[in-house]
Amino acid sequence: MEDYLHYVGGTVGIAALTGAAAATAIYMACSPTPISPPVDIDDQSCEIPNSGGARQSRLAPPGGFTSFLYEDAKTLYEMMHRGHKISGWYTFTRIYYSFINS
Repeated sequence: MEDYLHYVGGTVGIAALTGAAAATAIYMACSPTPISPPVDIDDQSCEIPNSGGARQSRLAPPGGFTSFLYEDAKTLYEMMHRGHKISGWYTFTRIYYSFINS
């Protein structure tokens, strides 16, 4: 044992290693148990046949796909552009941003 003490830093190194091992053991013994989900993860959704891997909630009626409020806006990006057109908002192309000098 005396021959290996210099590899870990002597008596202080062995004490530090023992303390670290004890702290790790206490942490592992006192860590909370993981919460199990109320529903089996594999049973939360089902694959839609002939869809290329798309999934549907088991709570939705069979064949009840996503419906859209507006035909011209099916994605979030298209919704933003639709709101842009409806509100009449425009960018100021001739006025550039300038810092306020005080």
